[in-house]
Amino acid sequence: MNDTRQVVERELLNQLQTQEARLTDESLQVLLQALFLEQADAIVHRLRLNLGQYVAGEIPQPPVQCNDDAYQLAQLSEERSLSGLAEVAHAMVRALDRSQHPNKEHRPVAILRGAEEIARLLHQFAAGFIKSPQQSVVDDLQ
Repeated sequence: MNDTRQVVERELLNQLQTQEARLTDESLQVLLQALFLEQADAIVHRLRLNLGQYVAGEIPQPPVQCNDDAYQLAQLSEERSLSGLAEVAHAMVRALDRSQHPNKEHRPVAILRGAEEIARLLHQFAAGFIKSPQQSVVDDLQ
């Protein structure tokens, strides 16, 4: 009888540890998602502010920080397997690179629309949806 009780207790303990490990993994995923959203939101806020100033003519070109921000968004998005978001961010990087060279054609409003599209996609993701980017926005960034 004592052996049976020990086996049952061990099995119950194993099940509890397994459930605890699962909860820890789920908690970690929630934490990572929250961290991603917090980082991405701060980056997008900075991008929208700087690009808004650029489009309004308050500054002659986007700060180089915008390129770094768009690249970081692309990397963060790829790490979370958000390919649509990464696609827009990579297209923004290329458009921002063109904006740093006066002899290359670029459209400031298209770059700002890219930042707005990223914000929209992030809000959708935060709400639990993975949406595709608007193709017109990606095309305009090309």
